[in-house]
Amino acid sequence: MNLHIDMEPQKNYSLPYPVEKRGMYYLARRLSSQLSIVTEQTDYGQLEKCYSIWICRDSIPKDEQYSVSVYETVNTQNTSRKETPKENYDLMTLVVIKLGNMVYNGEKGEENYDLLHFLNTVMYPHKADFIETVSEYIDFSETEELWKEASEVTGLGQCVYNDGVEVGIEKGIEKGIRVLVLDSIAEQVSKERSIDKLQKYFKLTKEKAEQYYDMFASEA
Repeated sequence: MNLHIDMEPQKNYSLPYPVEKRGMYYLARRLSSQLSIVTEQTDYGQLEKCYSIWICRDSIPKDEQYSVSVYETVNTQNTSRKETPKENYDLMTLVVIKLGNMVYNGEKGEENYDLLHFLNTVMYPHKADFIETVSEYIDFSETEELWKEASEVTGLGQCVYNDGVEVGIEKGIEKGIRVLVLDSIAEQVSKERSIDKLQKYFKLTKEKAEQYYDMFASEA
């Protein structure tokens, strides 16, 4: 079985639009991208399962913090004598994980907090207990390199700039460029303005920004 998985760290959950709708749009785009030009001979049986996982960190209502929501296609009514195989229609699953800015003190906190304790710590690594908490899940005792990486990791707010642009090594930069291009297209931002953003955020020449834009725009 092949799975197509999209992981989206999201700084804010409360946006001018529902994160869930954006996630479903990403899923639909990822599903349709599996086929080239659709003709009468198109084999839709080749379509494979898509997951989109959104990890939201801030701006989450109190009663929704530390929760996991899963959205998928279900057959709610079937009058046929034969059940349709789930794999024939269950092609998109959206998972929305909502964290929250809460300091863990080792006591029983909000419901489901323990379940998301590690993930919450990774998304808030500037907290004082970062190393201590991560050590509960990863053994650093004989791995000096892991200790170094853990001590130098930065927070989401430092890693993701504005529209989810990631800052890092070359592959990380390209991923950030891809996010910006696809988000701009989804939000109907003009090509010219998108290229200006690429030049500004990634210090690219206009020619290089246009190359990146054309390369990732083909995925939209």
